[in-house]
Amino acid sequence: MTADSMLRNQSENHRSQYDTTLKDLFEQPPQTLLNILIGRRAVELLPVEFASTQKRIPDLVFRMDDGSILHLELQSSSEIMDWRIMMYYSLIRQRYPERDLIQ
Repeated sequence: MTADSMLRNQSENHRSQYDTTLKDLFEQPPQTLLNILIGRRAVELLPVEFASTQKRIPDLVFRMDDGSILHLELQSSSEIMDWRIMMYYSLIRQRYPERDLIQ
């Protein structure tokens, strides 16, 4: 293993730990942190998983107290999010077509 690949693996592990910590903060309990950030209360954390040739699992998807769906993607790198957000928008809308979707 080269020094470059070792640094890349360390960076990916750190990013994964950071993402896990952020998810934990939002999930336990979701309504407190979300209410502080967006002024709205979540009533349920929705288990969302999309089957395809490449499994897609969005970071956090909540059903809000008004019936809408809130999707949050947490980012710890300089990765461009536009396409990822658009893909999840489409997948979540397919799963919950009758609900308003907030990203």
